[in-house]
Amino acid sequence: MTFNRNERIALLVLCGAPLLGSGVSLYDYLWPAHIEDFQVHHGAVPVPETNEETITVEPAVGTTHIDINTASIKELQRLPRVGPAIAQRIIDYRTANGPFRAVDDLTSVRRIGLKNLTRLKPLLTVSPP
Repeated sequence: MTFNRNERIALLVLCGAPLLGSGVSLYDYLWPAHIEDFQVHHGAVPVPETNEETITVEPAVGTTHIDINTASIKELQRLPRVGPAIAQRIIDYRTANGPFRAVDDLTSVRRIGLKNLTRLKPLLTVSPP
């Protein structure tokens, strides 16, 4: 059986596509992408409104606000929903970019969005740079 030129090209494409797909799958398996490499761009997709109540956290009586420009990793971990990884990101951002000018600048730190900022804002303060 012989194939003309167009049939040979079609066979080559049909045989090459699964090989290419297998190569991509093997690459993904051997060198998986890390979830931390992805960035979320807030405001890119509209978020639907919810009927949930706004969560506010007030500092306990007798406690002081935590200064995000001088706080240690242990002090930052006392905040709600801030673990060692996020506390370290805050310190790394502060080291790389200088002191925060306002508490709202905390949204520049990866994994701190507007919802987390709303919870944290009453507990935080910023010393003058």
